[in-house]
Amino acid sequence: MSGKHRRQNVWVFFETERINKLADDAVEKRLLKFGAFVRSDARRSIRKEPKGTRRERNSKPGAPPFSHTGNLRENIFFGLDKRENSVVIGPHKNRSGYAPEALEYGGRATINGFVPKTYRIGDTGPIGRDANGRIVRIKLKTAEMVARANRFAIERNDAAISRTVKIEARPYMSPAFERNLPHAPQLFRNSLK
Repeated sequence: MSGKHRRQNVWVFFETERINKLADDAVEKRLLKFGAFVRSDARRSIRKEPKGTRRERNSKPGAPPFSHTGNLRENIFFGLDKRENSVVIGPHKNRSGYAPEALEYGGRATINGFVPKTYRIGDTGPIGRDANGRIVRIKLKTAEMVARANRFAIERNDAAISRTVKIEARPYMSPAFERNLPHAPQLFRNSLK
């Protein structure tokens, strides 16, 4: 009788380990599914900017932001954090800078832009490079010289400007999370089959 009991304990020990592994795998699978739903919802909420006047280029504060380039929408990812047994969902900070955080919560962000210098007749402007690669600047006397200097300024891309702007909150991640949270229990129901 005691031998059978020992064998049963060993069997229960290994079976418990297997069940725990199955449970962990099921939870991870459901967390990833939840992350995919939230990411898709957040991406859908970021719509293309409407055509029209300059005033319509930005969404109203409190509404999801408009997509001007598609970068924000395309850089929303999700991943499993096994240590915390959770899923992380949101924009990739290295690719999108601080703008996504400023859009979600409000705050300041640095915007990089490009405004090429426009040259006119009489200005001293760049027209090319010499044999050593140095920029050649001369007094611009004709319309052709001005056009060449303006093209060169655009090609050099050296007139980049950056400015810091205040952004009112236009949340897109937290509303997506809140909309999908009521469906989470359904995802985990019957996950151990």
